[in-house]
Amino acid sequence: MSIDSLLYPVLQRTGLLGLCRRRFGGMGCILGFHDIVPRLHEEYLHPLRCLENRAESLAALLRHMQNDGYTFIPVDALPAALHAPSERIACLTFDDGYRSMADQVLPICQALKVPFTVYLPTGIIDRKVPAWWIALHELVLREGPLRVELDGDEQTLPNSSRAEKEASYARLAHCLMHLPHARRSAILTNWCAANGVDAMRSCDSFMTWEQIRQLNQDPLVTFGAHTVSHANLKEESTAELAAELAHSRERMVAELGACDHLAYPYGGPGEAGPREFAAAADAGFVTAVTTRWSPLFPPHRDTLHALPRLWLMSGDEGIERFTLRQLSGLSLALRQRGRRHHLSD
Repeated sequence: MSIDSLLYPVLQRTGLLGLCRRRFGGMGCILGFHDIVPRLHEEYLHPLRCLENRAESLAALLRHMQNDGYTFIPVDALPAALHAPSERIACLTFDDGYRSMADQVLPICQALKVPFTVYLPTGIIDRKVPAWWIALHELVLREGPLRVELDGDEQTLPNSSRAEKEASYARLAHCLMHLPHARRSAILTNWCAANGVDAMRSCDSFMTWEQIRQLNQDPLVTFGAHTVSHANLKEESTAELAAELAHSRERMVAELGACDHLAYPYGGPGEAGPREFAAAADAGFVTAVTTRWSPLFPPHRDTLHALPRLWLMSGDEGIERFTLRQLSGLSLALRQRGRRHHLSD
C-alpha cells in the first residue's frame, strides 16, 4: 500500500484534506489525458507508457469527482465559469485524437454525462505529418543497433537491452523535441528510412476525419486544435508559429465548422510562454491549455490562453494519490511554496 493510500483517509478524517483543498485546491480543474486503453501496454518504453491510462481508471476518477461535488462543464463554458464561480468545476480534455476517443472515452462519458474536449494535430490527422513520438518508439523497439545521423555524424547506437532502448529513445527524443517541425520531420524520416521503418504508419494510432465528424455529432464532444505538426512552438519562428496556429484552426473549421480552443503541444514553460500565448489570442482561439500543473483559480479568468491542467499519470493511477496530491492542491502548494495560484509567466 502506498504512503498516499495511508495518508488519504487520515487527512480526510482529521479535516486537513478539506483545509488544504479550500486554500490550495482552487475552484476546480482541467483534467488532461492522452490515450485511454483497456489495459496498459507494459511492453512499451516509459515515455509511451506515460501517455496511457486505463479506461477503468478514467471512469473511476470521473465518478469519484462527481461524488465529491465537481460539476463537469464543456470547455466552451469555462470562461464564463471563471468569471462567475459558483461551484467546483472540472473540464475533461484529451490531446492528440487517439482512436480510443470513440471506443473507450465516449461510452464512459455518455454513461456519466461528462462533456469532453479532444485537441487534434491536424497534419497527423491528415496523414501528412508523422506522429514522431510513435515513429521513434517503433524505430527504437526494432531489433539490432540503430543507425542514425547525429550532429552531422553517422552513429550506431547500442539498442539491444531494455535499458539501451530506453536510453536511445530518451537521447533521440530530446534531439527531436528541440527542433523546428520541418527539420524534425526530415531527420525522423531519414532515421526511419535508414532502419527500415515507415514513419507514416505512426498516424494509424489516431482517428480519421470521418471518425472525428461522427464523434462531433455527440453534444458531449468538443474538438480543439493542437497545431498542425504537433510542433514545439518555442522552436518555431514567429511566422511559423502563426502558421501552425492559423492553419490548424482553418483545417478544423473546414472539417467541423468551428474551432475555438487550443492545446499547446508539450506546453511547459520551455515550450509555451508569452509569445505563444499572444499568438493563440491573435489566431482567434478563445482558450488555450498548457501542461503546467495547477488547479483553477479565479485569476485564471485573465489568462485564458495560458490555462493549467492536472494529469493522472499512467504510473500514478490511484484515486487517493491523485486526490491527495493534485485535486487538493497539495502538490502545487509544495512546489510554489504556499502561493495559492499558478499564473503562467
